[in-house]
Amino acid sequence: MMKPAKDAQLVLVVEDDAATAEALSELLRLRGYRSVVSRNGQEALDRLRSGARPCLILLDIMMPVKNGWDVRDELLSDRDLAAIPVVVVTADMTAMARATSLRLPLLTKPVDPANLIATVEHYC
Repeated sequence: MMKPAKDAQLVLVVEDDAATAEALSELLRLRGYRSVVSRNGQEALDRLRSGARPCLILLDIMMPVKNGWDVRDELLSDRDLAAIPVVVVTADMTAMARATSLRLPLLTKPVDPANLIATVEHYC
């Protein structure tokens, strides 16, 4: 079975706050990217396991159902998903410190539009 190809213009936004998800999606759209939003970590994993292959995952940490750290752990343990780049997006100081200690790319909320686009352009 062939693996789905990575979609060079698709960004998966994993964010439970509707206003934040909408703002991120709109910024991406304005720069020519497509985005799809998952409201929690389990929804994101289900979408990825059903074949979605974004060029980047923007991952909130504090979410219901399954938090961002659990999502990251599951991504890393799945050889089909482990290579998808993940950027942590959070306002939580503890999450920022953990992301930094793990050397994960990080965008802090509220997300600066220029930083968002530069980050997406780096991975996509």
